[in-house]
Amino acid sequence: MRPGSCPGLARRREISRGDKLPIVPLRSKILVVEDDDDLREAVAASIAELNVDVEQARDGLEGLERLADGASPPSAILLDMRMPRLDGAGFLAAMRSQPHLAHIPVITMTGGQALAPDPLIASRLNKPFDIEELARILVSLCEN
Repeated sequence: MRPGSCPGLARRREISRGDKLPIVPLRSKILVVEDDDDLREAVAASIAELNVDVEQARDGLEGLERLADGASPPSAILLDMRMPRLDGAGFLAAMRSQPHLAHIPVITMTGGQALAPDPLIASRLNKPFDIEELARILVSLCEN
């Protein structure tokens, strides 16, 4: 898949609670890298409602393992910046050093202070964030 391409993109769909949310590409995969189990599972469940496959990782090391498993790379990565073992910055450095992964858009999320600008970050979310905002970001990444 070329950078920014998202096959089967549908712009909007009705979901069970009656809200209209943008929908990310059909047959896309999002990797959620977050050490807080409750938050990771809640975000993964919400993203799954948008009709995408979701993989989860508990920290940067597990995230890198998911990227190295030989499966097709994710369409985007939602990355916590403060985690044990390997934080978001370490994950990004390792991922960006691999040419076949360097193009994957990354959305960072943090509960702390805003991080320094980084041209390799597609978007930033401050915790807590709204799932509708995340969905709009994912759609915009796929349209570009």
